[in-house]
Amino acid sequence: MLAAVVASEEYGSDEVAWEAIDKVFGTPSRISDPSEENHLGYEAVEEDLLVIQDLDTAARTLGLDKEEMLAEPHAFVDRSGWYKVPFQTAVKVAKHCCMEFPREVLGYI
Repeated sequence: MLAAVVASEEYGSDEVAWEAIDKVFGTPSRISDPSEENHLGYEAVEEDLLVIQDLDTAARTLGLDKEEMLAEPHAFVDRSGWYKVPFQTAVKVAKHCCMEFPREVLGYI
């Protein structure tokens, strides 16, 4: 699954968008629970993927629909239980976070 997502050129990011989204997911508070990991991939092969450790908690915290998140194109949960999805979905989630938590995001930035 990972290889298929990464191989799809339509899901690539540009540096400015990647940095902006990384800032949104780095926002401490209700957006990013310190006990959970929600971030763009750390490893080079996953750098354009949104990685969420616990989708149930993240969906509840961010006010997202878990089933809709799982229905995103190329979304999958790996064998360790981590939700992984292409960059375009990371953009959608980051926009949602900016709309739902503008003070937290702007305060962090």
